[in-house]
Amino acid sequence: MRVECYEHGGFRVVTLTGDLDIESCTAVRSALIDAIDERGRVIIDLTALDFMDSTGLGLLVSAHRRATERGGELRFVQPSTSVQRLFHMTGLDDVLAFHSSAQAAVDAALLMDTP
Repeated sequence: MRVECYEHGGFRVVTLTGDLDIESCTAVRSALIDAIDERGRVIIDLTALDFMDSTGLGLLVSAHRRATERGGELRFVQPSTSVQRLFHMTGLDDVLAFHSSAQAAVDAALLMDTP
């Protein structure tokens, strides 16, 4: 698992590459907690995520909860078809905000911020 972070449009973007599973969750959890606590507005880019197990899914749900509880927001860049299927099977695709790109996530947030 490779975790990369950068700033874009007022968000911290966390890009995950590889497999999000029980072995990689500690490093990913640390990066997400730092991003949420330091920035508040976070985009998790899942386009390069090859595999995710239930531990990884639980981690993303916990990150969403943490961001919401702290008054922040968490958005996702659309995952691969196999990972997307996991979100669909669990019904989380109706709860979490998915976008086609990091820029699309920023644009959607800006629309929500506009009175």
